[in-house]
Formats: sequence, structure tokens, C-alpha cells
Amino acid sequence: ENLFESYCVDLYVSKLGMEPVYKSGRIYNAFHNIPKKLRHNLEYNGSPLTELFDLHCSFYTLSVGMILDKFENIKPEDLESFYDTCFSGKLYENLADEIGCTRDEAKEKLQGWRNCWRYGVLHFEKFGYSDVSGYMETNYPVLSNIYYNWEKRKNKYNKIVKNLQYDACVFETQIISKLAA
Repeated sequence: ENLFESYCVDLYVSKLGMEPVYKSGRIYNAFHNIPKKLRHNLEYNGSPLTELFDLHCSFYTLSVGMILDKFENIKPEDLESFYDTCFSGKLYENLADEIGCTRDEAKEKLQGWRNCWRYGVLHFEKFGYSDVSGYMETNYPVLSNIYYNWEKRKNKYNKIVKNLQYDACVFETQIISKLAA
């Protein structure tokens, strides 16, 4: 067990000198190669390394700022309740309580739901998003409409996808760059 742990540490530490990579609108550095549970052990010149920030429900929390930047007609008060729920870390728990599943299952459903663009799939029970759609439309109708109608494009496989994930990665990189400056 100790030999395996030493091997893993050596593998991760050997990647720390690698240059950051810009991929899908986001900057990844060697820090991201190290499992989160091991990152607290890292130091630089005797000082612990820490993540710049770690947000609850980070995609959804950051998407509020992205939406306010992108859509001039959206009022901040239309998104305030959603932002507060995300920032407090309660979005996944609230959805889980509402639809009767675990927090992790709710998180997985919300992650898939946000990227789906076919309205029928989002509302047909067989695909597993109808309960999420109902929850979001009831509690956050303005946001649901924005997510449903996000700009689409053809990806490298010639499939139609939402730009939402890419746009969110670009926005996140811009925010982190400002914080790190």
C-alpha cells in the first residue's frame, strides 16, 4: 500500500512542471491532475497551496453572472433566489428532496438537464429529466427558459450541442483570471 501511494505521489508531482493547457474555454494546469483529496498536502516554498475558490454548485452559481452579462433584459432580482440557493449549496439537496433521490443523483440529473436542448427529451419521463424540468420551471421559470433556449452549434462530430458548457468555461476562466491577478 505504501509503495502504491509513493508511486501515485511521484506520478502527480512529476506533472507539476507541465505548462497549463487551454481546452474547451478553460485553463487546466498540473494542479488539476492531482486528486482533490490530496491537494491539501501540497506546499510551495513552505506555504500550503490552496484553490483560489471552490463554489457550491459552481456551474449554476457562475451561470447567474454569465446570464447577467449576456442578457441585458434580465433583472438581477429574477435570479437572486436561484443564486442564493446555489451559493448556499442547497440546489442539489432541494432538488433531491423534491424528486425523491440522493444529492448525488440530483446533481447528475441537473448536469445532464442543463446541456439537453430537445424540449421533448427534457419533458418525457423516459429520459429522466421531466422531474428536473418540472422543478426548475416551477421554482426558476426565467432561468429554465434561458437554459432551454441557449445558443446552439455543431460540435466537431457534427452534432448539435448547446454552447452553454463552453460559454460557462470561458466565463469561469475570466473570473478566475481576475481573482488571480
